[in-house]
Amino acid sequence: MHRDSRFRLGVLLVIFAAGCSQLRVADPTSPYFLPPPGSQVVVKQRLEVPPGMTRVYLQHGKVIPKSERNDYAVNCNFEINTLSDLPRHIDAGIYTVTKTRRRTDSIVSREPVHVASLAMSMDDRGGGSALVFEQVRMSLTSTPPSDIRELACRGVMTEPDAVELPTLAEMRQALGDYAEIRVPEEGGLLH
Repeated sequence: MHRDSRFRLGVLLVIFAAGCSQLRVADPTSPYFLPPPGSQVVVKQRLEVPPGMTRVYLQHGKVIPKSERNDYAVNCNFEINTLSDLPRHIDAGIYTVTKTRRRTDSIVSREPVHVASLAMSMDDRGGGSALVFEQVRMSLTSTPPSDIRELACRGVMTEPDAVELPTLAEMRQALGDYAEIRVPEEGGLLH
């Protein structure tokens, strides 16, 4: 292997390792804060999961149908395990976060991307521009056990170089009076 190739491989490995490790940010006001395991999601009002769905969506403090979700604003959804043709409910109660992860998803837009060094756009080749959003996904559990699986909150959909995680404050605003996220760093966990 040539010296230049080894250097490039080394740089790629360092970048890969840095991307795989999750540094824990302890400040709940930081834009990089993720509610840690042991945090609580307190559902204050019974939520109805529509027939044929496993999710109930919330945005701007209101329960909304998926078709009305605005991907250019922070939104959250609770997910349950069981699909049914009948409405189901997520009961008011305390749900404990067992795992938190960050995920990036992309959506391909039909709008063309113009690249300065090329005479054609991505759209001219049959593609489009990729828009992305960051998600915070919290696996949930309760005692007694329930059908709830997780709470996922999405940041604003945008260009890859401008993407950001939803902040704790933005997630709380999306949930409104229906649910509250409590983190150990702020105290006040319920027992």
